[in-house]
Amino acid sequence: MICHHPEAEILLDYASGSLAEEPSLAVASHLVFCALCRKEVRTLETLGGALLADVGNAEMSDGALENVMTRLDSEAPVEPTVPRQMEKPDPVLPGPIRRYIGTGFEGLRWRRMGARVKEARIASANPKFKTSLLRIKPGTRIPCHSHNGQEWTLVLKGGIIDGASHYRRGDIMLADSAHEHKPMAANDEECICLVVLDAPLRFTGLFARILSPLLGEAKHG
Repeated sequence: MICHHPEAEILLDYASGSLAEEPSLAVASHLVFCALCRKEVRTLETLGGALLADVGNAEMSDGALENVMTRLDSEAPVEPTVPRQMEKPDPVLPGPIRRYIGTGFEGLRWRRMGARVKEARIASANPKFKTSLLRIKPGTRIPCHSHNGQEWTLVLKGGIIDGASHYRRGDIMLADSAHEHKPMAANDEECICLVVLDAPLRFTGLFARILSPLLGEAKHG
């Protein structure tokens, strides 16, 4: 069961095509797991299309939004389609990630970020973003840190414990500059997640100066 979802504003940006490519990858992958958010995105896409059809090049009338919502309520619901999967199923990576990187989980190349974390970087055309897949050994705690921007983390296997919240496969965790935390991989199995950053992390705990280059505070490059 999916318990943690993108905020409504993020789904709206995704549905309208205004969300950047890298966080859109995280949202699209979350939609594979989450029927609730798929339905919400489909509703937003339908609403946007209907508004454009009503408005055209003219100024929106006072009752345009109400008219569109009435029409949507009266129309038969359309079941959203799950993004198309590759021919060979992958037990870890959902279709949007596999298509984006051009390979499945077995084709990834990992580099060590210390004794308990491995990273597979995902190439991005936008240097603002750092996008990675992480493999984290069970029970590993990431040092306490905050954020210089936004972080999107999608759990693909295992789990992440962050305070009182437990994120499992398909859950998405969002953090920003107001969020200081030290998440931990759940103890039951290896954690694999997709992480998208639009700015470097800011480590705040002991040995931060030593750990920062290893765990992401250095320039994305």
